Amino acid sequence: MPRIALCLVGLMLASCAEDTFEFVCETDKQCDDGGDGLCAVQWCAYPDGGCDSGYRYAADADASVAEECVPQADLAPE
Repeated sequence: MPRIALCLVGLMLASCAEDTFEFVCETDKQCDDGGDGLCAVQWCAYPDGGCDSGYRYAADADASVAEECVPQADLAPE
């Protein structure tokens, strides 16, 4: 019986895990969150003077790039 209780607790904790949301864009218009947003390699990016490229990926981009500076190579016109 204790095993069943442990399994149930494990299932309950797993169901409480935070869902992550990744927004994938295709056009700059989809990234118009107050203006000047652009779609850089399928993730929205917004102006940031602290980045060499001038843009930073949004928090809802893929976890591998979220809130990181956009490399200049990823900034290509639509």
